[in-house]
Amino acid sequence: MISLCPANAGHSNPDKTMIKNILQLYALLVCLITVVILIVSFSMSLNLVTSLVIPEYKYYSSLRSYDSNEAYIEDYEHSIGFTSSSLHELPSSSLDDSERQYWKDKMQKVIALQQLPPNQLDEKRLAARRQYLENKKVQDITSLIYTLQWVLIAMIFFFIHWKIYKKSEK
Repeated sequence: MISLCPANAGHSNPDKTMIKNILQLYALLVCLITVVILIVSFSMSLNLVTSLVIPEYKYYSSLRSYDSNEAYIEDYEHSIGFTSSSLHELPSSSLDDSERQYWKDKMQKVIALQQLPPNQLDEKRLAARRQYLENKKVQDITSLIYTLQWVLIAMIFFFIHWKIYKKSEK
């Protein structure tokens, strides 16, 4: 018999050892791994539920770009690689025609955004904020489903291997 319990190393009763055979060792190792998976999955699930329940706090730093029209335009310029000072000049003179057209289109979008009347810019900014939150919600729900699948699989593996461990004790 294999005795992996140091507390029982010098005792005369081998039936009191914690792990009697390799099957028990295997079952306990799988149970340990599944418990670690469950802990990580539950913490991820809690994080995702928090994101779904109070997204304004979870994504606060990202939502700051939707606080004002100025912040919205600045974030939009930054997201496409422009600043207000470089708006009327192309990034490089060595661009081919397709790249030049790409950057011109980007510049025109920024200029068009800057020239919108304030009420239309407000509507566009608030619609973009709603879209951002909706996209995050979809991503969080998808991630939560994926995480719950891991929880379910880990629980199944845990209970199967716990039964294997208990049966191998006899």
